[in-house]
Amino acid sequence: MSCITPSASGDPTAPAILQQRRVRFSAACLDNMKDIEEVEALVQPTDEEMSDVLDNYATAPADNCAPSNGTTYLPCTPPRLPQGDSTSTAHDSMPTQGTSARATIDTFSKNQNTQTPAKLVSTDTLRDLGTVKDMRKHLAAELGHRIPEVKLSWLLTCYEGLVRTTRIQQYLNTTEQYRDGRWVGLPRVAKQEDLLYDPFCNIINSILEYFRYAGKKGYISIRASGPSFVCPTGGEIGFSNLASCFDGKRDSDVDPEDKHIPQLGIYARQVFICQPNRRYARFMIVTEQRARVVHFDRSGAQYTELFDIHAEPIWFIQLVLGLCTNDERLLGLDDTVQWTVGLDGVRTGGTLSTVDMDKNPITYTLSMNETTWYRSSLCGRGMVCWPVKDRDGNRLIVKDYWMSEGRVPEYELLEKVKGVPGICELVAYEGRRGETRDFRGDTSLTTKPGDLFNCIAIRMIIKAYGTSIDNFTSPEEMLAALRDAIAAHYDLVKKGFFHRDICHNTVLLATEGAKAEPGHRGVLMDLDMAIGAIRPESDKFQERFKLGIVLFQPAILLKALNLSDDVKATLPAHDCLDDLEAFFWLLCYLILIHTPTGSTGPKTVFHIRLGKWMAQSGNLDESKFHFLISQSIAKEAQQAMYPVWKELCMDLFLGFRDIVADIYSRKEALLYDEPEPLEDGIVPNRFAEVLEDVDDIYEQVLALFDDALDKALSRAANAQNQEQGSDSAIDSDSTTGATAEPRLIIRPRTRSMRRLMPIPEEAPVESNKRRPTESDEDEETHTPSKRMRPPRQGDGPSAFFQPNGNGDSC
Repeated sequence: MSCITPSASGDPTAPAILQQRRVRFSAACLDNMKDIEEVEALVQPTDEEMSDVLDNYATAPADNCAPSNGTTYLPCTPPRLPQGDSTSTAHDSMPTQGTSARATIDTFSKNQNTQTPAKLVSTDTLRDLGTVKDMRKHLAAELGHRIPEVKLSWLLTCYEGLVRTTRIQQYLNTTEQYRDGRWVGLPRVAKQEDLLYDPFCNIINSILEYFRYAGKKGYISIRASGPSFVCPTGGEIGFSNLASCFDGKRDSDVDPEDKHIPQLGIYARQVFICQPNRRYARFMIVTEQRARVVHFDRSGAQYTELFDIHAEPIWFIQLVLGLCTNDERLLGLDDTVQWTVGLDGVRTGGTLSTVDMDKNPITYTLSMNETTWYRSSLCGRGMVCWPVKDRDGNRLIVKDYWMSEGRVPEYELLEKVKGVPGICELVAYEGRRGETRDFRGDTSLTTKPGDLFNCIAIRMIIKAYGTSIDNFTSPEEMLAALRDAIAAHYDLVKKGFFHRDICHNTVLLATEGAKAEPGHRGVLMDLDMAIGAIRPESDKFQERFKLGIVLFQPAILLKALNLSDDVKATLPAHDCLDDLEAFFWLLCYLILIHTPTGSTGPKTVFHIRLGKWMAQSGNLDESKFHFLISQSIAKEAQQAMYPVWKELCMDLFLGFRDIVADIYSRKEALLYDEPEPLEDGIVPNRFAEVLEDVDDIYEQVLALFDDALDKALSRAANAQNQEQGSDSAIDSDSTTGATAEPRLIIRPRTRSMRRLMPIPEEAPVESNKRRPTESDEDEETHTPSKRMRPPRQGDGPSAFFQPNGNGDSC
């Protein structure tokens, strides 16, 4: 493998608003790896490696991709970043908030019976990508089996203005690298791939040097330096400063429908992870005779037709210069995000330019001491959450994501539910900042409807809150946050919306913890997957990936996915009771995996069981149904729970479990029923009779949480009184010369979701390092301040759900 990596340069303090920054190049050796197996350490860095770079760059399931309408679009150069509101149509006839959710349920039951076929495979939902071979398989499944081919003329049009053709011809007339209609040094038939690396290295360096892309001969890569790139840990070249990749293959191994695209997808995925403001990435496959360019963005991949590099040297040079362009936007970067970089190549600060609610330009300062969160999947939402501060020092979150064309933008939903306690607060937004079809070639003649998905870039500025709920530090903090999040979800249903993405990262703790005002102790985030009770027909078939973390998915949906194709074609519509079941699985994750102070507890049978769900191992729906009805599960939970959890949450756990089990049983009995169409032709929801009890169900669940929370608050008050009494005794002893022991305080922990993963048959060499458990925490003598984080997961607070590449999930 050979890589080209350009670098941005210039004044690091220069303004960042919509500037086209220039990129400076210098060559450096990439590495000595012989094949992709040796790239695995870069694709999947260890926790220790990631901890060194999280401050410099920061990654849930891919989805929200909409079929293109078939219109032909030629990409602009550079791609436009339009401003303005989305043209999507908001849901009509939404029920208003009241004391009951029946209005919403009645509307939903009469209008929605099925949903878009869902997909389990996503590199964001899979926690263990396995070997490089497995990774290729997962990427191939995520990209889909129909990757379209595009005419080469599209890409040549993008790059034609970089260098005049006459100058390219002058180079060909004078260079020693091209003679008699062939590139010198390339074998006519390569017996091995590595025989191509040195010749192509010389050719590419010669091109870059002639056209003033400064570099040194004899090396295969070009090191990046500058505000848009950061030096990787432990080397000069990595995915954090990779602009493009030239992958050498034998010509006999390259077929018309290139099987090597998933391999390049591994590189593209990691580029998106390590460069969060990357909009697209383009790589070139080169052989001794031909070449093609592969393009990756949030809609998927496409590749150009093969062309003869010896017969068409001008095309080859144009593409090399285009893939190494010094125009950041043409390279695929969102240049509204800019950093300042120190002499050591580490980012020291940065800015993000956007607009305020009145559409006036505004620039925020990036919070370098907080982790940027992003999704790890290659296709889909591509969500990135940037922690920023305004000019007054107030913390905010800027959320960038890609929305399916035709869907309702999240900011419109947030405006409709403004003022609902426990729902995140919108500050400002930018709609339609770009579209993936701006970056892609026309494939209308080679694809079928539904094969292409156009996604629209959306940016929102929202109020900053605390960390994800799995960073709780006390039982009362967790219970209060989860209780208020469920209450907020209930109010959301009353407003006419279903969230559909409940997980540990969509429920945040309040900054004040359990001491916050009731109703605001937990905050529900991320409504970009939400739908209304009335959903436009055009919106029902525009999602490529909808399933998030399997751990939180409803058992009835998992069951439907395992049934016949006929049943899958009429997959039950996701409703509010499915979200409520997700809250139950979230409760299980919090009390069965964690200690009462929030650290990861010692492994139990539940770590293994939940880990298998995360790995999507076995029959998921039967395993979850067994969990819901088995008496042995209740006994195992009693044995596995910490005494404090057993005292506070056993009744909650058993009561909530019974409610979810009853919902599942009633839905399963109706799963195969297909209601008769109404007079207007609409098929009503098959679970309507179950949904009729929605108000009673929510009230029962909230009552269970209120009882558990009362116990937790009472226990915390008693503990505080005992501490105050102990402190008084210590003060008394101090007057007589007695030495007091320091009071121990438990500090919050960062956890890794890989603790839930099943142990492989051939376990890797065990590290001497381990994460501390609660027993270790008793030795702590200080309490660091609780680290703030952007909404949803980051590799720190939610690493349990993140792939090794610092990814996400839900």
